Formats: sequence, C-alpha cells, structure tokens
Amino acid sequence: MRNLIVFLIMSILLILSACQSKNTDIEINGTMNPTATQYTNENTDNGYPIETKKPTEERTSNSYPISTSKPTEEIEPDLIPALEIPTPSADSGVIHGMIYSLTNEDPITFTKIYLATKIPVDPGDEYMVSIQENSSPHAQSNGNGEFLITDIEPGEYILVLVTPVSTLPILDTNNEQIEFLIKAGELIDFNDIYAYWPNF
Repeated sequence: MRNLIVFLIMSILLILSACQSKNTDIEINGTMNPTATQYTNENTDNGYPIETKKPTEERTSNSYPISTSKPTEEIEPDLIPALEIPTPSADSGVIHGMIYSLTNEDPITFTKIYLATKIPVDPGDEYMVSIQENSSPHAQSNGNGEFLITDIEPGEYILVLVTPVSTLPILDTNNEQIEFLIKAGELIDFNDIYAYWPNF
C-alpha cells in the first residue's frame, strides 16, 4: 500500500514536470520570430513620397516686368529749316513760295509742284496745259509746304499742283490761277499760294 502511494506521488510529479516543460517551450516558440507580427509603416498614397516643401510662386502668363526707372522725356522733332534760296544764274530763273490748302488751311507737304506750259487751242482763247513728268521744271514741297524751283528757262508758265489723283491749278491770294513770265537771272518769290487739296 505504501509503495502504491509513493508510486502515485512520483507519477504526479513527473506529469507536472512534463507540463511545465511544455509551457516553457510554447513561450520560447512564441518569441522566436519577433518580426513575424511586425509591420513597417507604408504610405497609403500609392507608394509615392509626399512633397512637403512650399510650392514656388508662379508668374501669370499676362504678367510683365514693371520698370521702375523714370520715363525719358520726349524730344520734340527739330523744326524743318527754311530752304536756302540761291542766286539765279545769268541764263535761268528761280521761283520760291509756300503752298497751303484752301480746304483745311494746312501746308500742303511733300507734293510736287510743276511749271506747266500753255498750248493754244484754235479758235478762241482756249488753251491746254502741258507738263512733262521728267523734263518740266518741278520740285516737291517740304514738311512746311515750302518749295524752290531752280534753273528755269525764261518763258511763260502756269503753276500747277500734281497729286496722285489729279493736276490742280495753284491760286494766288485773289483766288486766281497763277500765270507768270520769268526772265533770265530773275528770282520770283510768290510767298503764300494756295490749292484746293485735299479736295474732299
């Protein structure tokens, strides 16, 4: 009987010892791979890095650099100098004048002035006016409406204004067409003369 009791006690101790060894193995096995349950932080934004720096300012398409310098003063154009009137040669004449518009009273600028000749038409006192583009005496008025024609052969002439669209008579202060006779060595200054140009 005593031996049986000792045997049972020993059996119980062996069983308890076995249970303790199993629990210890479980705990060790549970800590053998500590990274098995660890997770790295991942971005949920498709794996792309998030830009954290402040965006740079952009210039709009309509912006232009602003100049802070003081604007330069406008320079008025120089006054157009008066034409220098030469002394006529012994065998030719010179005419000079300023031509203005009877339409708006402004100078007629940069327009050709010709000396035309009269061609009588029989019968009666009628006549035609003739000019040759290259050979007839002529000049172009400047920015002040001033003109000067030199080396004019002696003879009778009619002053006409040749525009891109027509040939117009030039008039004196009495509104009469200017016809004149010039002699060799003579200078004629018509001063202010007029024409209906522009003729709107």
